[in-house]
Amino acid sequence: MEEMTAHVDELEQLSNKSAKLGGGISWRTIVDRLDKLSSDEIQVLTFDSIEDAREFYLCHSKMVGFGIRERDEKKDRKGIVTYKRWVCNREGFRNSKWLNLVNRKKEAKRLTRVGCLATIIVQWNKDIQKFTIKRFNMDHNHQLANQEFVQFLRSHRSVNPADLEHAILMHGVGIRIPQIVDLQAYQAGGHNKMGYTEKDLRNAVDQFHRNALEVGDASQVLAYLDGRANGEPKFFYKYVVDVEKRLIRLFWTDSQSRLDYQCFGDVLVFDSTYRTNAYRKPLVILAGVNHHYVTKIFGCALIADETEDTYKWVLETFLEAMEKKAPISVVTDGDGAMRNAIKAVIPSARHRLCAWHLKRNVVTHTNKGFVLDFDVAMDMICSHEEFERRWHLLVEKHNLRDNQWVVDLYNKREKWAAAFLRGHFFAGMKSTQRSEQLNATAHKYLQFKMLLYPFAHRFELFLSKVRRNEHKE
Repeated sequence: MEEMTAHVDELEQLSNKSAKLGGGISWRTIVDRLDKLSSDEIQVLTFDSIEDAREFYLCHSKMVGFGIRERDEKKDRKGIVTYKRWVCNREGFRNSKWLNLVNRKKEAKRLTRVGCLATIIVQWNKDIQKFTIKRFNMDHNHQLANQEFVQFLRSHRSVNPADLEHAILMHGVGIRIPQIVDLQAYQAGGHNKMGYTEKDLRNAVDQFHRNALEVGDASQVLAYLDGRANGEPKFFYKYVVDVEKRLIRLFWTDSQSRLDYQCFGDVLVFDSTYRTNAYRKPLVILAGVNHHYVTKIFGCALIADETEDTYKWVLETFLEAMEKKAPISVVTDGDGAMRNAIKAVIPSARHRLCAWHLKRNVVTHTNKGFVLDFDVAMDMICSHEEFERRWHLLVEKHNLRDNQWVVDLYNKREKWAAAFLRGHFFAGMKSTQRSEQLNATAHKYLQFKMLLYPFAHRFELFLSKVRRNEHKE
């Protein structure tokens, strides 16, 4: 009782003092007692700005145990807010059409709107040049939340700038949101001390990337690559934009990759099976192996489509970067547009279809018995005539002579059968799996829905990781 009397006396003293100065009381002077003030005592508070008023109501509601929601506002002729109303988050009622929804596909959410009348209205006072309280109602018609749970109300959840910056940096090197949240919870002393949830952090990081897209994702990645080129004379990049100035083709390679290709570029693995950016466009990895059969990345490209013209551009740009040195052999996943592009740009190169992709497709288009026999046929070292004889026996054995996919496979036999490829140099590579093993590592660095600028930056981190592992081997 004595404590209550003391704080009322102090409030009256502050009120009298501020009245002499022509203003009210700043809530920040009594912030630790906001949940103990009466409605009349709160009416004398003043605010320097709308944001100041909002912070007060947030602080008050958190201490009392409810969430808040913006309701309406008024502006003057200059567009400046002069009136603002916030309400309890349980104000109003749910629209009746959602309550009586027919053929509901999922369970309805718990009712939270119960017609609560708790509110605050502030308006600009020209005389004292501050916002004052026009109306304040602190009567709630529902149970208030305990302090243990009030932090989970939407209006009281927010990711502070320091945590967001930390999360963006960690996300930028491949650490996923759940792990980031666990680390930040550990640093804060528990998840209940953070003030936000995993979903809140994920949304904040996504919003950061959306903002980056709005200010020009393509411009950012080109500026980044231009900076690389200015600091590294042998760094090479080239791009194409369409009539609407959208980036549709982008290729880059650094000085180490160009040197590696000059030394080990006789066999080129051309893999475009990986999609990981925000636009779901293919990442083309051009790779090979050195004399220790260690993977070397020669360059990469991001493309908007997988047409023959696009693949021709990638190969032509690649050869331009590599001083016109063409590979002896090329291993691909079998895309028709890619095959045609190779034939047009590097006609002297021997083209081999990826054995791993062939085996996977055989499983899809034929029967189990043929799958086992196909493995043998693919690796047979024999004359062309002997291969033809055995192949026709194999097709008859499994009753696949009318299978169009098998017919098409046979027509491409010079690109996958050892009987036709023997004597030609492939550095021991039969598939693009060397490149696809890189993709497994790349998953740690290159995440789905990533924008172009962080994508390019993270690819450089991924490349440095591959090179470091190379030195270990």
